[in-house]
Amino acid sequence: MFSKGIETIFNKIYYLIKLSLYFWGLSFMGILVLGVTPAMMAIMEAHTEANWDFGQIKWKTTFVHFKQHVKQGNQLFLLYAAFFLIIGYNLFIALQTKGLIFLMLDFLLIFILFILLLSFMINLAVLTSFEITLVNSLKLSMIQFFTNTKECFMLVFGLVITSLVTYKFPGLILFVSTGLLAVVISTSTKRMFESILMD
Repeated sequence: MFSKGIETIFNKIYYLIKLSLYFWGLSFMGILVLGVTPAMMAIMEAHTEANWDFGQIKWKTTFVHFKQHVKQGNQLFLLYAAFFLIIGYNLFIALQTKGLIFLMLDFLLIFILFILLLSFMINLAVLTSFEITLVNSLKLSMIQFFTNTKECFMLVFGLVITSLVTYKFPGLILFVSTGLLAVVISTSTKRMFESILMD
């Protein structure tokens, strides 16, 4: 019983390592900047298909997913990057200014950045789960954000845990963190889409 539990833990760790290494391999194929989002989408799709069975994760299949998501993934990345830069720059300016109004503005801009981050994560899952246009995926991700607060809370909790683990052990960013992030996003959003898939 105990040995079975240890074996399960090691299998899951190996599974996350495999996902993470595939992520970095695909990211570098896209020269990092243009490869990160499609690579994340590819390993999320690989996780959905494999469901914790490391033997089911194949480089050839994951690379096919990567190629399928290059266009939409980079469009999504550039769109959100533009929003992040605009909001981030406004936050930087607001932080330089004193006063109660600007303090309130700081919190508002931080909240908007937080919503953008969650929306981006949900959007990754939407694009890997459905054959959908980018515009419709943006709409659907925003709807999910406001209608599935429990699942959004679980996603935030997963992101916090992943961030804390990575902060505490920075070396894991190469071997575990990205795979864990893909699993967190896929698992948290799976229940969001159940009602859509039933319809």
